[in-house]
Amino acid sequence: MLYARMLRIRDEEDVVITPYFPADELPQESLYESIEKAFIFYKELREKQTLLISQLEALDFEKEATHKEYIKYNIPLIINHIIFHEYWHMYRIEELWLTRDEYFKGDD
Repeated sequence: MLYARMLRIRDEEDVVITPYFPADELPQESLYESIEKAFIFYKELREKQTLLISQLEALDFEKEATHKEYIKYNIPLIINHIIFHEYWHMYRIEELWLTRDEYFKGDD
């Protein structure tokens, strides 16, 4: 989704972004047959994002899109979002890895 948004901002004028709320989505089965295929997709997507970012011109970073949820929305903010989102996942993996099982609480 964020890759497509960066493309739209780069390629279109007067871009209007529709807010995305995952909680509003219907539950669905995994898009991937295995964890290996999920990691392959992840790696390919990150390579596409990195390539796109490396090819952007200075003016692309200045272009703004309209987003009902945010006051300002542009490619630098999307890149920032990607980085912090990845950081949150890394933090959560570390937390799960280091936390003793007896400290996890179920939904009693």
